[in-house]
Amino acid sequence: MSDLHRARLLLLGSALLSLTLTACGGAPVAQKTPTTSSARPSLYPHTGRYTPIYMLKQYEGESEPLLDMSGHGGEEDTQEDTAQYHEREEPVLYWTDADRQAHQLRVKEGLLVNPQGQPLDPQLDLPQHKGRGGEAIYIMDVMGNIYYCFDAKYGRIHHSTLAGGQPVAAAGELVVVNGELISVSNESGHYRPHPSTIDLVIGRLRELGLNVEGVKRFELLPKEGAPEPERLKPHQED
Repeated sequence: MSDLHRARLLLLGSALLSLTLTACGGAPVAQKTPTTSSARPSLYPHTGRYTPIYMLKQYEGESEPLLDMSGHGGEEDTQEDTAQYHEREEPVLYWTDADRQAHQLRVKEGLLVNPQGQPLDPQLDLPQHKGRGGEAIYIMDVMGNIYYCFDAKYGRIHHSTLAGGQPVAAAGELVVVNGELISVSNESGHYRPHPSTIDLVIGRLRELGLNVEGVKRFELLPKEGAPEPERLKPHQED
C-alpha cells in the first residue's frame, strides 16, 4: 500500500469517527443550555441546619409535561380548584437556582427586602397584584435561606415551585407590607409542615435582624387522627 493511499484511509477513518462522535454527543457541538425554570435544581441543599421535610408523594412528577393529575389534591380543595388543577395545560413550574436567588428574602435596616435591597412589597414585584394585601408564599431550605413569591397560581406555581420539588425546612404563607412582616403561617398543601416550623422561620428572621415583635402566627393544624401523609423518600445520594 502506498503512503498516499494509507494517508487517504487515515483521513477517511478520522472523518467517520468525527461523524460518529458528533451523532452520539461525543464531539463538541453547539447546544443550547437549558434555561427553563422547569429544570431540576443543581445546588439546592439537602442537608444542613434544619430537618428536611419532603414533599407529599402524591405530587411526584407534577413538573412533567402532560401529566394526568386526576385524583391529586386534598379533601379541602373545592371542586372548582380541583378541576382547574386537573385541566391545566402546563405542568407545575419548578424554579432553578437562579430563580431562587432572584427571590431570596433578605433583611436590611430591620425590614424585609428583595435582593436589590428594596423594601419587600407586592407592588414592587408585581404591580398587577397589589390587591393581594402583601400575601406571598415562602419556603425555607435546610440551610435557613428563605425564598418568596407573590405570584402563586393554582396548578402552576406552588411551594414546590420555589423548592424545585426538593425538601424544605418550612413552608407556608406570609404577609409583608412595605418591608414589615405582618404574619407567618405553615399553610402548604405540598409539604404540610408542622406548626412548630413557624417558630423556625421567625427565629431565623430574628437572626437576620428583622424586628419580629408583634408578628402574628397562623397555624394550620393536622386533622385529629389523620394518618401521616406519604412523602417522597430521600435519594440514595442525599
